[in-house]
Amino acid sequence: NWATGGVLAHLNESGVSVEELLLAPDGLAELVGLVADGTLSRKLAQDVLGEALIDGKRPSDIVEQRNLSQVSDEGELASVLDGLIADNPDEVARYRDGDDKTKKKLRGFFMGQAMKATKGQGNPQLLNQLLDDRLD
Repeated sequence: NWATGGVLAHLNESGVSVEELLLAPDGLAELVGLVADGTLSRKLAQDVLGEALIDGKRPSDIVEQRNLSQVSDEGELASVLDGLIADNPDEVARYRDGDDKTKKKLRGFFMGQAMKATKGQGNPQLLNQLLDDRLD
């Protein structure tokens, strides 16, 4: 998917040939590995892929230089969510009393705030699980 999606899109947009790609095949494999092991979210990985295709840097070097590692520390994410919940008691009450549409909207609000607080680096699956534990 990464090769047929991001790489092919880059080839089409830039007009370069496969032979001219600055990202080596093992670099793409490295990127996929960073997603698989939870270091990067898919969203962050797309950003890293774009940069690696343009400048040829190794994905792990980009992650390190830009401090992009996904936050998967349960305690850290729980603390972020606990703070958001404490700061937004009215929204929590509306969520708990709301219908499905309201719950979906407020869940999106909390996820958005959590991702903002973690600068887009919070592990979304873990955040969803922790949010479920706190809101339901």
